Amino acid sequence: MTDIGFTADHTAPTYKLNSPAAVAIATFIGSSLAGAWLMAENCKMLGQRDQLKKVWGLGVGLLFAMLALSLVLPDSVPGMVFTVAQTVVMQMLAKQRFETTLAAHGASGGLVFSKWRAAGIGLLFALALLAVLIAIIAAMMQLSGLTLSELLAAAGM
Repeated sequence: MTDIGFTADHTAPTYKLNSPAAVAIATFIGSSLAGAWLMAENCKMLGQRDQLKKVWGLGVGLLFAMLALSLVLPDSVPGMVFTVAQTVVMQMLAKQRFETTLAAHGASGGLVFSKWRAAGIGLLFALALLAVLIAIIAAMMQLSGLTLSELLAAAGM
């Protein structure tokens, strides 16, 4: 077997890949970090380890860009805008990066991971982000000596 998962006689690949739709589902549920995770899995399976930093940089950068925009744009902008924007960008990046490879992968009998798996990974990332947010709020409460309601009032919420 070669390093990209084909058997010696070049029959069906022995590995699975994540589709752009799976990347979109994971991103919608768990942010661009979840989508980056799936794209990084594809890079590893395809032997493109040199692309891992770029994929993770895009995922983290997109998350911080959306957070920054959510802070500067007026409250009248619905939060769903940021979720949809991340989802569309990550799906487009996945298509650009993997569409040709996925077509060849499928044509040679290769399989893709389930979209339910992508949803589960997205949910895990959402829970992890929630845990980080709770830890930040707890630290702010501890350092400021404020209660949660006082802290939220000070933040204008």
